[in-house]
Amino acid sequence: MRSRRLVLLLSLLLAGCYAGDRDERAATHASPAPPPPGAPAINPALAQAHGTLTIWLAADYAQAPVFKQLDTAFERSYPGVHVKLLGVPWESMPTKVKTAIIGGDPPDVAHYHPFVLGAQGFAEPLDDLWAQWGQEKAFLPGAMADASWNGHRYGVPLDINCTILMYNRAILAAHHVAPPAAGYTLADWRRDLLKLTDPAKRTYGLGLSTGPWYTYAFIRANGGELVKLDHGHVEATFTDPRTVQAVQFLTALGTRDHVGPTPSTKAKDYQDAATLFTMGQVAMIYTGPWDFDTVHKDAPKLDFGVSRFPAGLDGVQRAGVQGGGGLFVPKGAHHRALAFEWMKWATSRPFAMRLAEEQGRFPVRKAFYDDPFFKRDKHIQTFVTALPGASPYRLEAYPQADQAFQDAVKACFYGADAATELAKAQKIAQLSIDATEAQ
Repeated sequence: MRSRRLVLLLSLLLAGCYAGDRDERAATHASPAPPPPGAPAINPALAQAHGTLTIWLAADYAQAPVFKQLDTAFERSYPGVHVKLLGVPWESMPTKVKTAIIGGDPPDVAHYHPFVLGAQGFAEPLDDLWAQWGQEKAFLPGAMADASWNGHRYGVPLDINCTILMYNRAILAAHHVAPPAAGYTLADWRRDLLKLTDPAKRTYGLGLSTGPWYTYAFIRANGGELVKLDHGHVEATFTDPRTVQAVQFLTALGTRDHVGPTPSTKAKDYQDAATLFTMGQVAMIYTGPWDFDTVHKDAPKLDFGVSRFPAGLDGVQRAGVQGGGGLFVPKGAHHRALAFEWMKWATSRPFAMRLAEEQGRFPVRKAFYDDPFFKRDKHIQTFVTALPGASPYRLEAYPQADQAFQDAVKACFYGADAATELAKAQKIAQLSIDATEAQ
């Protein structure tokens, strides 16, 4: 009896294996479906590709219906390929990718700032695949900067944004403050914020944040910088006088002028600023276009306006700080060329426009901004005009240097001297940068 059961069990196992083989062979030899209109044509070199393509996207992106549709369409056009899509918290992505690389089983595509992982040696250079594609000039220069480091391409940009001002029209009108217009400077902004603040009523001009990306907006506006690339060597420039002046200006808005509640010490204090704005407790916030949907959802009756980030204290209007993210191929990934193909699909018109319309994530290809979607909303139009020339927050490539800068800014928000704190942070940052470059 035991021998008969063993034979039956083996038969079932073998049948399952053969069935799996048959399914894989059937999938591999199925007729490919045409890609959706606007998606890349089927790549002949990959038409017979087979296997599992593992994609790690930020958790909120992985849940978006557009990526499920993309994966289904991609599998139909490449019937030997199965796409496995997983969501990973954005902040955890670099650590999880590095751990997977060390363990010998990285995903084929991951989602973050490609330049960060490229600078740290954890992303595959993709210069050859970009050269074959020949579409680099179709992308916004700032988006390509997010995917590049030291002259090499380490990924494909996915979406893009930049800093803007949002203001409550009713609060400004009640205080006889005109909305920001062309020529509006940081000095003009401070003047208005003082008018808009009434601590006795717990109403303020501005929601403040200690976040480094948000602080960098002031530095960029004032003509300062945090790092400089010189013949392949990275130099921390925290003590640039324009950088020091910008940090002094920003933190004094809280410590001296009290035009905004003191920021909390938690990692995402910018969320507090957005909440105060939707509650009508602050008149302005400096943020990105993702908060358009936040306001529409949490305060649908709030009449708000949008303007470019102010010009510097010298009156010069400069490009702002860029956000967004991209897709990269981790070191040691098994399907490098196929991964690049999937990334091309993710940035193509049908999926990029759905990402914009449904998720408020804006495209990285220049031509897509001719879509009527971008002309229907005056807020989006303002954002689009602010986008050219915006620059990524490069310090993120060096975590210890980034942390030193963040700690310095937080100390200044609690009364420390900006020049002193930034000088100390620059020494820490440069040691970290030099150690990374020596590896």
